[in-house]
Amino acid sequence: MKEAFVEHLIAECDRMKREIAGDKAIARAVLSHRELLALQLAGTADGTIVAASDAGRLESLRERLDRKALSRADVLLDRQRVLGIRTVSFIEPVYPAGLNDLGDARPVLLHYLGDWSLLRKPAVAVVGSRNTSEKGLLTAEDLGIWYGGTEEDREAWFCRTGACSAFPSVGTAPCVVVSGLARGCDAAAHRGCLMVGGATVAVVATGLDRGYPEENRGLQALIPEQGGLVVSERVVGGRAAGFLRARNRLIAALSGALFVVECRENSGTMHAVGCARKLGRPVFAMDYGFPNASHAGNDRLLRTGAARPVPYVF
Repeated sequence: MKEAFVEHLIAECDRMKREIAGDKAIARAVLSHRELLALQLAGTADGTIVAASDAGRLESLRERLDRKALSRADVLLDRQRVLGIRTVSFIEPVYPAGLNDLGDARPVLLHYLGDWSLLRKPAVAVVGSRNTSEKGLLTAEDLGIWYGGTEEDREAWFCRTGACSAFPSVGTAPCVVVSGLARGCDAAAHRGCLMVGGATVAVVATGLDRGYPEENRGLQALIPEQGGLVVSERVVGGRAAGFLRARNRLIAALSGALFVVECRENSGTMHAVGCARKLGRPVFAMDYGFPNASHAGNDRLLRTGAARPVPYVF
């Protein structure tokens, strides 16, 4: 009991040190979170802000700031602090290295709940259709267990499923499982990972005071409670409309590989695949071995060589 308490104190001390270091980095930054958010609220595109920073002219954007936008930024950031939401900007040292691969498309601000340090660990993205089959849901859950679990969890998975082959290795076990918290494959992958006590990251398209879809709000709250991370480029109040596809680039960039569970030929999952390929991330897709509309997108990816096949053997 005493050992567990001491370990808890050490972990809390380390967390506080990281937060203090982050606060110091913010203070030294060229533009504060408040100023960067005010620029966004005033209509300055993220790409414009990033390009100015890359050219060493970020400070010149201060002339675009106005009192109204700054005041609104203060209100929104205060609301986030009350909810425990923290913010990281693209000019801070703790910004995820993988997102820098996005160039001008990298988000200026990221808002999060949970363990930010997960973004420094090996990760695999698991994606697929929202309206998926029972087979797709079970496969997504198995992927969450396989990649999020330990070697012991994998052995138990072999015994439970009777599988005769494993999923491809994308790094040391366990990995962080990244997905988009959508209904269907995304939610199943998150749940599978949590079932074995693994670490999962949900990249959402709304502000963190909201949930989309509504049915997954409980899961969204559970992820940071169980040591995971929920992250968004949207400030509180932001709705999903217009940002569901945009978050695919973040899912791909934050992962070392992308795994397609099941998708139709015109599924939004295909957009996530395009993002991953553009970034040079390896793409895998389940090969079900027979034609069906529910996995016609998988078949197309495998037929064109856009994804590496993983035989469905369960």
